[in-house]
Amino acid sequence: SMMVRVMSSSTWLEPVPVHKPPAGGIVRTVMSTRSTRTGARATTSAEAALRFADELAHACAGALGKTVAGVILHGSLTLDDYVPGRSDLDLLVVIDDPLGDARLAALVEAMASRRAAAPGPVDLRLVTRQVAASPTPVPPMEAYLRLTPSSGVRLEERRNPAERDLAVELSVCRAHGRSLLGAAPAELIGEISDRWVVAAGDAQLAAWQAIGDDP
Repeated sequence: SMMVRVMSSSTWLEPVPVHKPPAGGIVRTVMSTRSTRTGARATTSAEAALRFADELAHACAGALGKTVAGVILHGSLTLDDYVPGRSDLDLLVVIDDPLGDARLAALVEAMASRRAAAPGPVDLRLVTRQVAASPTPVPPMEAYLRLTPSSGVRLEERRNPAERDLAVELSVCRAHGRSLLGAAPAELIGEISDRWVVAAGDAQLAAWQAIGDDP
């Protein structure tokens, strides 16, 4: 029933139904042979992406205020798997209190203001500290925002009461995440059962198979 709309030259924020994009949650490993020169360029690009992630984390914290408990970078940049021009940036923001509409709007504007400097798409998800500290097999999520350099910021999900893929993300953040702000990932995120991660993978596989079987 909640509707939020923020309009600017670089931003749109529209109410959308809770959904799971078919390609969401895929972990992609790219393996290639590179020359020393190409490898050096990739390293430089990864360092630039890391600087942007740090700047974006601080901008988001400024928009959200003291409610931010931590901002965690995860995905290819923390797994030495970053491919310039192909990899996304993945951020998990942990907040003390549920995300209100005013703070959500401020967050969207903060992300949009960094759009021109973004090295690629950014996926940012928000959860409360309570959800992070005591994970469940299908945790609730406050919001999922996606920044695309070519088109701005879009609210993909809002107040999803049961996001199965979030259990996988929390597990990855706890094991491999890098704190950009606030406490260390293992201090913010409780233990996640391997069974939950496997169940999320099985559910996603079943969803893909159902799509493939669609006439």
